[in-house]
Amino acid sequence: MNALKTPYFRASSKLYCWDFNFEYGTLFDDDIERNIVSRRVDTLGRRNRTAGYAWCAAKKAFYSEQAASMLVVDYYLLGSSFEKVLPLIYQFIREPPFAHALNKLQFDTHEIDANLGVTGLHTLRDKVALMSRMCILPPDLCANYVNMIFWLDGVNGRVNEITNQK
Repeated sequence: MNALKTPYFRASSKLYCWDFNFEYGTLFDDDIERNIVSRRVDTLGRRNRTAGYAWCAAKKAFYSEQAASMLVVDYYLLGSSFEKVLPLIYQFIREPPFAHALNKLQFDTHEIDANLGVTGLHTLRDKVALMSRMCILPPDLCANYVNMIFWLDGVNGRVNEITNQK
């Protein structure tokens, strides 16, 4: 289940580079796209690239005739109260709850991450828990994405939501 995050957080988590080696990865086509953080964010945010394509597809579904089939889950609520949120997700998809081992997770995409130049990006910790991280993006760059959070505007009443606000 992928919970929609704000574009700001998605960009910051994608570009949170401890030791990412963008020089040899396949996320960027050339040195101009990968040389500075603002260009990396702009590149990934384009409508035909990693984050931009996902954002456009989510927005299209959100305002479509099938919007009632969509479930938007607050990322922070899912991360902090997953044991309460998971049964609601199962209820929405009309499936019996499944007993997840949320304290014994194992998942690694080492080869995929290495090919992208972001080794370790998708490695999970052993336990599901919300982990706050400091954003390393400049505030002006983050401000560009604040108004793109269409799923919080309350305009589309057909979409199902799991949030703290309701």
